[in-house]
Amino acid sequence: EIIIQINEAIAQLPEQMAEIFKLKYLEGKKIKEIAVINRITKNTIKTQLQRAKNKLRKILIETT
Repeated sequence: EIIIQINEAIAQLPEQMAEIFKLKYLEGKKIKEIAVINRITKNTIKTQLQRAKNKLRKILIETT
């Protein structure tokens, strides 16, 4: 059940943010690799990951 909730929460993220989150935490890619794939800076990746975690935390708290 928790996996379903997490997947539903990820689906609520903006598209690029969700993609970055999935690449990092589900596929295990390094920040540098994600930056190359998405053609954006490593700092932008780090920012997007932090924002994704904050949004996911908020979504999961609200749904439990």
